Amino acid sequence: MEPTAQTDEELQFLDDIVICSSSDGTSRLFINNSDVVWYFTAAETGESGNYVPYPTDDGSERFRDEIAPSLATYAYMAPDDQVVAVYRTLEDAESTQWYIDRKLSTALALQTIFEDRVEALTQSTVVRLFAQGSAARKAVAACAVAGVNAGVLVGENDVGFNADTLGAIAGEASCASAWLTAEQANSEIRFPKVTAAVGSAAEVGEHASFWAKIGEYAQLGCRIMPRGC
Repeated sequence: MEPTAQTDEELQFLDDIVICSSSDGTSRLFINNSDVVWYFTAAETGESGNYVPYPTDDGSERFRDEIAPSLATYAYMAPDDQVVAVYRTLEDAESTQWYIDRKLSTALALQTIFEDRVEALTQSTVVRLFAQGSAARKAVAACAVAGVNAGVLVGENDVGFNADTLGAIAGEASCASAWLTAEQANSEIRFPKVTAAVGSAAEVGEHASFWAKIGEYAQLGCRIMPRGC
């Protein structure tokens, strides 16, 4: 199937979404090659269908396991996800739309940046640091969720993060507590202080594109309708 943009802003994403349909149209496979999170909804009835995700990336798997459950109870697709959707009727399938999820996209950006900072400061690989169930993984998740819940998107025309807002995240109780646990739990690797890893993240130049994108997504209300070729 070929996604069709409804607004000019959506055009940049058309090449990043792949959709395949069953012969009767009631089952679909969505592949998200974009760098943002999307949520599914039906145009008139709200969410419909059964969505089964298959993360193909370690970062997206960590996102699904540790972060998204605290922020969302609805169906979504993270970057590098493959999602199989089964609908009751063809009408349900054809009414389905998906939109950029600004909340979850923000949380994913925070996760990525905090993990990158920890990796750089500890000089250890993400895979080693953020194994399933690790205190480090839980710390990053707690701080990413805290960042979203703290409302770090500031103002309608001034959207983004800076050293002040990230410093506030580092001082938030759940973030600080989880981070301290990670510091104390890691005997082999000197885990960085929360202020070094979280509070200073905005100062790292290579992350500038993340902040710019978050601002763009927060101001777009993008959606793409799947339609047959």
